[in-house]
Amino acid sequence: MKIEGLKEMEDALVALGQKAGGRALRRALNHSTSPVKTAARRNVNSERVRRSIKSKVVLGKGATRSVASVLVGVLGRDAYIGNFIEKGTKPHDIPGIKKTLKGRKNSKKVGYGNKVYSRVHHPGTQAKPFMQSAWNNNYRKSLNKLSIRLRERIVIEALKESKR
Repeated sequence: MKIEGLKEMEDALVALGQKAGGRALRRALNHSTSPVKTAARRNVNSERVRRSIKSKVVLGKGATRSVASVLVGVLGRDAYIGNFIEKGTKPHDIPGIKKTLKGRKNSKKVGYGNKVYSRVHHPGTQAKPFMQSAWNNNYRKSLNKLSIRLRERIVIEALKESKR
């Protein structure tokens, strides 16, 4: 895929200055991630993970700050759950061992249903790639939104700067 006009947009961001150009880029990138976030939230079956699907914009360092990255995914303390759902888990044993404060191991029982076991075999989970499918199906929409929104934000920030 070829995107035209990137050089002109970068020149316009540089002309705005570091603060206003960074603000325009950050807002445009945040806005452009909505198709991917919406699809990922629709694809996942965990409410906890659905609430944790977010985007984060990281601006580049240096004089122009016209380079940025945007992260879209399960962010925060529930990120590990999203990883388990996205990639699945292998079968594994869950031992019933608990360490005490003094470092000794005591046997601990693991309950499942009405029975108690000293060890449980977890069969693993099948991968359900909600983020990958959301990206594959919506990245073009995101790029289109980015180009439109970035042009709008450059104009808005240029007007703000001219009033100062």
